[in-house]
Amino acid sequence: MREKYLITPQKRIEEIMNEIVFDGHFVYSAGGHGSKYFDKSWITFWPLLTAEICSEIASQWADENVEVVVGPAIGGIKLADRVAEALTLINKAKIASLSIEESIEESQVPEEGDGIIISSSYIVRIFDDSYVPEEIRKATIPALYTEKASDGSQVLKRGMELIEGKRTLIIEDIVNSGGSLLSSILACEKAGANIIGAHCLIDRSSGKVTPEFLGVEKFEALHLVEVDNFSAEECPLCKAGVPINTDRGHGQEYLNEIAAKQKQEE
Repeated sequence: MREKYLITPQKRIEEIMNEIVFDGHFVYSAGGHGSKYFDKSWITFWPLLTAEICSEIASQWADENVEVVVGPAIGGIKLADRVAEALTLINKAKIASLSIEESIEESQVPEEGDGIIISSSYIVRIFDDSYVPEEIRKATIPALYTEKASDGSQVLKRGMELIEGKRTLIIEDIVNSGGSLLSSILACEKAGANIIGAHCLIDRSSGKVTPEFLGVEKFEALHLVEVDNFSAEECPLCKAGVPINTDRGHGQEYLNEIAAKQKQEE
């Protein structure tokens, strides 16, 4: 009878998503208006919860030979980092319990300050990798990020030498129009990456964002939701006089833009 009490990964994901959804009148990143808002920041506020979510994502890519993980700023940065970490542990689980003393010959043990940073008994960042065993070096997956340029597109400014020719997975938090995700993919391809797919926490695109749209073979979402997404001109919440939430989403920015336009017209 124990099965009755087991919580499947998908059930757990649904429970988490139900905790971060809010009702009201919101303005989304792409400018649309709607009555639901998923505050994904509440996931990344808690390291263990972030690790749990990202481990589930990583498990779905465990057999894809991922070599690099990239997340668009800002929301995808921490997710990419934790997915890369989880994939590293999946690909080479033994390094989780491998100490530096066991993996490096005594004659090679570095002096303090030589550039090795150790976390949870395995190497997570290397400034000088001459001390790192080849087996561990190949197992460790780097996490990079793209950032928004002045024109709104995503650009890759750091780590280009780590991504060229590598099988790269793109991680996003929430997908609405898919513009940020697509821009990140194009930025990585420009740097020579071999994009094998993309994964997001929440897909709110109502099926509009597909592998074909992104130009990849595989696009997955941890959670699919159907939400209203109206233009400002057609928003029934605006017409009904429902106040715009300024604590979550881009409501305050929208109201500031409206106020600025009204001032110019005076």
